[in-house]
Amino acid sequence: MALADRIARAALAEFDRCPKKTKPGIRSDGVAEWTNLAAVVVLDGDDAAPRITCAALATGLKVLPDAQLPDAAGLLLHDCHAEILAIRGFNRFLLDECAAAAAAGSAFVDLDPAAGRFRLRPCRLVLFQTEIACGDASMARLSDGQQPWDEANMAADGPLQGRGYFSQVGVVRTKPGRPDAPRTLSKSCTDKLTVRQHVSLLLTPLAGLVVPDNVYLAAVVVPRSQYDPESFGRAFGRAAAAAAAGPYRRRPFAFWTYDDAAAPFPYARAAVAARSAAAPKTSNVSLVRAGAATEAVIKGVKMGARPRHPKGASAVSRHWLFVDAVRLDRLLAARFGRPPAPTRYYAAKAADADRVAAKAAVHAALGSWTRTAVDDFAV
Repeated sequence: MALADRIARAALAEFDRCPKKTKPGIRSDGVAEWTNLAAVVVLDGDDAAPRITCAALATGLKVLPDAQLPDAAGLLLHDCHAEILAIRGFNRFLLDECAAAAAAGSAFVDLDPAAGRFRLRPCRLVLFQTEIACGDASMARLSDGQQPWDEANMAADGPLQGRGYFSQVGVVRTKPGRPDAPRTLSKSCTDKLTVRQHVSLLLTPLAGLVVPDNVYLAAVVVPRSQYDPESFGRAFGRAAAAAAAGPYRRRPFAFWTYDDAAAPFPYARAAVAARSAAAPKTSNVSLVRAGAATEAVIKGVKMGARPRHPKGASAVSRHWLFVDAVRLDRLLAARFGRPPAPTRYYAAKAADADRVAAKAAVHAALGSWTRTAVDDFAV
């Protein structure tokens, strides 16, 4: 069995083991729900037959309006598309492994005394997707049989929204895909994954804790029936000339395909539509599985939780990733006799000058990268 097919089966089996409440269901009016699935997988050991560890798993299709960010205090998950949640889940997995390495030891992470930071052991990181990323990589597929939005539905400036102007390719797009949805400035998954080729999978809370060298995607695994080499090469190669900064440099990932006919995702839109009398609707629930911990998320918080309260915030939210990263940073600061990192979120973002420079270079190369509302807070 090809490695991509093994990865697909491992991710789908992991999803099958998740609780029912985390999966799409049937609404009260009898309409079935659908969603997308993504996973970050760690491959280590023998290159020919590596061990496959599903480090993070996620489903989701929703994005919160940009207007909700300024008072979110890191407690709300803004972008709940499956790929982005899977990357957040991987950061939670990595953070927990760092904590284990600082205590009794980890199977994946070492503490590097010379760097004064943690280091992921040599491995290959792979992103598995049941649907190709929204944005530029999917324009050709989406345009088949659909009408582009007209100019009345488009913003006067900034990036293109959703499916506007199919004829325009190679440009930054924002979520969501529906023209009648509240506006966000959250960039498409294609755009965000393009940036990850340059700055690794590390999010702000972990950027100061982990050496980025081994934390880049080696490959993206997509359904064979959806893969378009021309679209993928263009979409993910747009910022190839962006300048490197310090340890951050472009490391393009490969594209692997799996046999989605042999390993179908039962909650994919096409699969649900084929067995439903009425047109299916997108699920409001997102699954987030990081390591062994599983959550169901609705409207950016844990299912049934009170919004904007720490107990209701997801373990992969900015708040909890940053809180736990600050704790670990204080431990390292005391052990290696250095000042602790900033405890305000945007100050921590600015602290790694190389990462800031690398992201700026990529954003400039992509063009029309409009910043989302500021979600700043302190711990």
